[in-house]
Amino acid sequence: EFQRIKRVFSLATSIIAVSNTYLSWALNYAGRVKSDKDEMFPLGYPSPIQTGNRSPGESILSKLDIPSDQMLLTFVGGFGYSYDLETVVRAAKVLDSLGVKGVQFLLVGDGDQGLALRAMARGLNNLKFSGWLDQSSIHAVLCVSSVAIAAYHERATQTLPYKPFEYMAAGLPILSSLKGELSDLIETEKIGAYYRSGDVNSLVSIIQWLLAH
Repeated sequence: EFQRIKRVFSLATSIIAVSNTYLSWALNYAGRVKSDKDEMFPLGYPSPIQTGNRSPGESILSKLDIPSDQMLLTFVGGFGYSYDLETVVRAAKVLDSLGVKGVQFLLVGDGDQGLALRAMARGLNNLKFSGWLDQSSIHAVLCVSSVAIAAYHERATQTLPYKPFEYMAAGLPILSSLKGELSDLIETEKIGAYYRSGDVNSLVSIIQWLLAH
């Protein structure tokens, strides 16, 4: 397979990629430097339709018994092994034990880690699971959220995954644990903050700062 990759890229007139890391990876197998025919095009995502009516999102929060006056931190995605959702649940536990008010977590989706995460979160009032939602419901929830969480495991191989672009399209600041291009983008554009994957105190400190500011 590696020989096939080398052959494909070495014969390619042009290489395009969705991140500079991926482009560099391909050029390395091509055995050449970047030319004017090679380019990185970042992912795009359509903005949620804004009607000025927040009721769909607020209705979902009401069904989940989430107060509308809370700072809502939302994760959307599959509960797979490239995501570090355990740290999010543990952060919710720490904030609950400290008696911190005014913050609520919402995990939208499900997956292999779903049962284990729900067991970890049992008894917590500041963290809810919505299960799977359709696209329009996801947009509605993001429109009433305060902050989006891009919770990636330290072993994750993504560089600029599509999910943060969905968050950006909804106009949300992003708390991300993914190193590299995404953390650089968030810092450069001042659209959120980076926390260390697996480091509960790192995430808790950022959330406390957001609450204070």
